[in-house]
Amino acid sequence: MGNCKLCGKSSKVVSDILGVCVECLRKSPEEALPIVMRMHREYRKRLGLPPEPPTSSDGVRCSLCVNMCSIPLNGLGFCGVWKNDGGALKPMEGFSYGVMHYYLDPLPTNCVATPVCPAYTGAGYPKFALAQGPEYGYYNLAVFFCRL
Repeated sequence: MGNCKLCGKSSKVVSDILGVCVECLRKSPEEALPIVMRMHREYRKRLGLPPEPPTSSDGVRCSLCVNMCSIPLNGLGFCGVWKNDGGALKPMEGFSYGVMHYYLDPLPTNCVATPVCPAYTGAGYPKFALAQGPEYGYYNLAVFFCRL
């Protein structure tokens, strides 16, 4: 159970990771979003991932997703899959193989399946979901895959 850093509301709906409640996100996005984004950057740093898409002026451009990273020498792309290896864009592991990177994300911002997810809609209750409505306090599995 967390407390909102803006209004102080205590609820199981308030994420300890996000730091703010949904009401404050909706009513005061100019105050709430910087808190959420700071928490997101700090979490990515703990995972060894760039806190934001890299924008190195002399980096290698990656155009495989919407982030359009410019990865600095020996640096990683925002996804954690691609690296600048001596001035060339290469996958973190393997060559001519599928490459996947995943991590548990407490900020479900990457979930493409949100509109149909049983844990979000409650449509899968009781077989695939724990509650009849949205579930809170769980992690989103963020997966990045590419085929070389």
